[in-house]
Amino acid sequence: MMSVRPEPVDNCGGQCPKIDRPRVEVGGVGSSSEVVLEMWIDDEQEPISLRLAGTLDETTEDDLLSVVGELVEQGARNFRLQTSELELAFGGLEALVALERLVSCSGGQLTGAVQG
Repeated sequence: MMSVRPEPVDNCGGQCPKIDRPRVEVGGVGSSSEVVLEMWIDDEQEPISLRLAGTLDETTEDDLLSVVGELVEQGARNFRLQTSELELAFGGLEALVALERLVSCSGGQLTGAVQG
């Protein structure tokens, strides 16, 4: 199970709203075998393709931000989001806004459209 420890980020010279970038750590308590959100990542070229399927909500937001946060820490900046198989539940739209902030405050760009 992943646990997330937020780290403050301000790479925009005060122009972007302050956000917390998650750092993935091994450990945590509890786990579930139920798959709620699936992610496929193609990082062979930029923009990095990020395909999401399942349900994005307030409980799966941390997983998404952790994965993308790690890619940003490794130098990735531009992402193409594919959401044709994604359902937004309570908190899902806020998760997408947080994702866009994470990418833009790193100097990158998030492209793609929410479908469905």
